[in-house]
Amino acid sequence: MVLNTTLTGLNEISKINSQKTNFIFKESLVFKLLSKTWLTLDGTFGDHSMYNENNGLLVYNTTDKIIYKCGINILYSLSRKIELSLMYQFVSKENDYFYYKDWASIIINKTYYQNNLIIIGIKWKLKKNFIFNFSQTDIDIS
Repeated sequence: MVLNTTLTGLNEISKINSQKTNFIFKESLVFKLLSKTWLTLDGTFGDHSMYNENNGLLVYNTTDKIIYKCGINILYSLSRKIELSLMYQFVSKENDYFYYKDWASIIINKTYYQNNLIIIGIKWKLKKNFIFNFSQTDIDIS
């Protein structure tokens, strides 16, 4: 969905079939702030167990259940070949932990916690169709 040249919205719904069926909803909004500056807001909601994001670039196979994650990314283009980015992500997780009350009984409790992630990246375009991205360690050859 493209509203105008400075605002873009992306929607994604994923269905995961493993031991149980999970639905994941992902929303992204991209704003052009200045001529060389872009701002991205994104959020992903749902159980991320066995979920692959960004065409398999990120794989969530952790034992902790990711409830939701949201983030903000600022991208600044220094030149046609160099881009700088600053990303912040907030992730809310849930986990079961076990402990023994006595020798015969096990107690299972849930704990909820959050992670904060800050990433600073440099993207350097080596050739016209070859991109090496230092922030996400992926290589895109088109």
